[in-house]
Amino acid sequence: MKFVILLLALCGGCSLISARGPSPERPTCTTSYAAPIVDTVATAVFGGLTAAAAWGAFHSTGLEQVSYNVAWPAAALPTTGFALSGIFGYVRVAHCRNATR
Repeated sequence: MKFVILLLALCGGCSLISARGPSPERPTCTTSYAAPIVDTVATAVFGGLTAAAAWGAFHSTGLEQVSYNVAWPAAALPTTGFALSGIFGYVRVAHCRNATR
């Protein structure tokens, strides 16, 4: 599981990096939904970590609660980044597919 999380973290924002929309200057664009799907999976993984940490913060006390209160925002930041990257990728790929029909 740690390997999967590390792999997803290294690929942060795959769609922002690899999804290309149609343009007159560039004859090819991205028609594959692979990068947005990777971002969707990463969003689900980090979203689960965020939910688990938020649940832990709600149901704990003392020093343990402090660590959870730090953990859930730390997990929420990449969740948001992956979600926005995935949306960007889905839109770019859809525009490309519509332009190449």
